[in-house]
Amino acid sequence: MRSEGAVQIDILIAVKNYIDKYKLHPTIMEIQQLTNIKSTSAVVHNLRKLQNLGFLKKEKTFSIYICLSKKGYEIAKAYEIIRNDRLYLQKSSK
Repeated sequence: MRSEGAVQIDILIAVKNYIDKYKLHPTIMEIQQLTNIKSTSAVVHNLRKLQNLGFLKKEKTFSIYICLSKKGYEIAKAYEIIRNDRLYLQKSSK
């Protein structure tokens, strides 16, 4: 089972990659599918925590739009680089 922090990092990376790829904001159900979280309520819980930390923001006109703040984008980008480096090191050590 992943820690809450690991789940939140997965959400940030998923939102960043989704926006980068589709130029749209993901829905809660899309985030659930991308991160393999079991329930939408768990996604909402973690989105609220990320919003309280300043990593996410909601568009004022659309309550379902989930946007990364600048801080959230930079954190997601950094963790994605770290994760990719770890995967590369694991593969190269075999």
